[in-house]
Order: sequence, then C-alpha cells, then structure tokens
Amino acid sequence: MDEPGRSGPTETKRDYEARHVGRSVPTESVARAFAYAFPASLANVKEKLQQHGIAVEELREDREMSVEVYRVEDVRRADRPFMKHVTVNEVSVTVREEKRRLPAGTILVRTAQPLGTLASYLLEPQSADGLVTWNFLDDDLIVGRDFPVLRLTSPVVVESGPAAGLPQDRGGPREVTFADVLAGREPQLRGSAAAPQGWLEDGEHYLQVRENRLHKVNAASGESTPFHDPQKMAAGLMKIEGFTEDKAKNLAEATRFTMDAARRGALWNRDGDLYYATFDGEFAARLTKTPDRREELADFSPDGRQVSFVSGQNLFVVDVATQTERQLTTDGGGLIYNGKADWVY
Repeated sequence: MDEPGRSGPTETKRDYEARHVGRSVPTESVARAFAYAFPASLANVKEKLQQHGIAVEELREDREMSVEVYRVEDVRRADRPFMKHVTVNEVSVTVREEKRRLPAGTILVRTAQPLGTLASYLLEPQSADGLVTWNFLDDDLIVGRDFPVLRLTSPVVVESGPAAGLPQDRGGPREVTFADVLAGREPQLRGSAAAPQGWLEDGEHYLQVRENRLHKVNAASGESTPFHDPQKMAAGLMKIEGFTEDKAKNLAEATRFTMDAARRGALWNRDGDLYYATFDGEFAARLTKTPDRREELADFSPDGRQVSFVSGQNLFVVDVATQTERQLTTDGGGLIYNGKADWVY
C-alpha cells in the first residue's frame, strides 16, 4: 500500500491463504482399467506421461492378452486455435474385446500407482482435457480405425521393466573409469535375465518366476498362470509331525524347488533330514529321520519314486511312498567317495 486506500506493488513477499471452490460433473465415465498399453512408436505420449510423474514400463516379451479396443467413430475439433492448438473437443468411440499379441517393447502403464487416476484421464480418448484433446494422438485419431491405446481390464502377470527415462534425465556421454567399477557405479547394460526354470512334460509350457511367484507360462502365447497353490501345499506339509504353519508356508511359497521329472512334487533338505510333498498337498512325508547324520546331494530317480542322497561318503536311496531307506554302498570313507565327485591331482 503506497497510500491509505490505494493498492500497489511492494517489495515484500507474502503467502496468502485462499479458499478454492471447484466442482466438476462427469458427462462420460468408464470402469478403471488395470493398465493401458500402446506402441513404443508413440514416444511423445510416453514422455508426456513421464513428465507428469507417471511410472511407465515396457514389455520384455511378446505376449498375447485380452484387451479392450476403441474404434474411432467420429472426431470433432475446435473451429479456431487455442493456445496454438486446434483442440479435439469430442470423440465418439465404440469398444470391443479381443485377444491381441503385444510385442516386446510395448509401453505399459499400470493404474495401481499414485498417479494412476491421472494416467487414466490422460489416456482415455473421451477425456475432456486428456492427451487426445491436445493433439498428442492426432496421427492415429482416424475415423473408422482403432485407437492405438489399448485397455487391459483384468489383472495380468507380465514380464516388464522400467521404460527409458526422459532424454533430459539420462545425462550425456561420460567416461567409465576403474574407480566407477570398483565403487559399483558402472552402467548396467545387461539387464536381468528372464531365467526360465525348465520345461513341463507337455512341451508347451515352461516355469518362470513372475511377481515373486512361480508361474506356468505358455511358450506360444506368453500367457501365464500360477504353477501351484501354496496354501494347499502348505496344508500337506503341516500333516508332517513337527511342521509348524510358518515353516510349511515358508517352504510352499518358495519360487525354486527340487522337483521330480513329472513336476508332481518337491524335495527339501531341512534340519538334517529330507522331506517331500506333492504340489497339490495330497501327500507329504519325512523321508529320513536321522537329524545327526549329514545328507547331501539329494535328488529324484527318473521315475520320481525314490530319492538318492550321499551320507558319510556312501550312497543311499529312500522310497518316497514308504520312506524305506536302503544303503547301496558301504566302502565309503577316506579316499573312497560314492555318489560324489572330488578333485584329482
């Protein structure tokens, strides 16, 4: 205030509290999707989402998925430019469900993240102030064609990783020195391996850990389902005397097992003894009862009916169904190793 009753600029900065009253009424609504997917060629869309702080991923595998597809039926644009944009004022679409094979590199945006609602608003074609409005998808907004952003309506387990960051955040070229390597600052160019654990007997599925759980994956489509029900397996293990609920749950929820060839059951060496359980929880047993004896190199016979192991440099087998143990060698000890290799100099 320069003079009483007159306002004017001053050099003093102040914060003012103001009450904001806002109200919006939806004219169109859609069910929240699990995720959105679009081609990697839409780099401008990916980067705009990242600029808003939205987490963006990319598929690491070709994958067949059930998706919702919008078909553009009508597009209405503004009569004159606004903020250097001829905005899209209205889009009419129809929706259908179908299966599509999405290639590795496809961009994936999950809605289960702090800014998931914003991501939905920006990517839906009928949003009043989304990316379509501001011409980010003009080249693909063609009447009679499919909208390039697909909706994944149901949760799905996929192999994905973070998409490349914004150009301004990547930094320029720099020299990598031995000091960087020794300090653990070397650039990671190798990624992480998908690491399948082996094929199932049908020759069509393989095992792989996805989202901290062992899955059965269809090699042709990429579709995956949990390999087993840990609760059922844990219930089977709890039938063994001395097994607590926590111990059974810990073993059943593992992501790597010593399995028989048919993938029906698994073997554990715990607390000095061998244990077995089927994945369906129907059968479980303590195979050995010699906690003071060391048992090593335990593995299944080809038919899965017996388990071999080495103890005291001798070879043993135990029947899975009856837990009957047989010692196959008796000359182990000293320089004699049965069932176990050693160095020869």
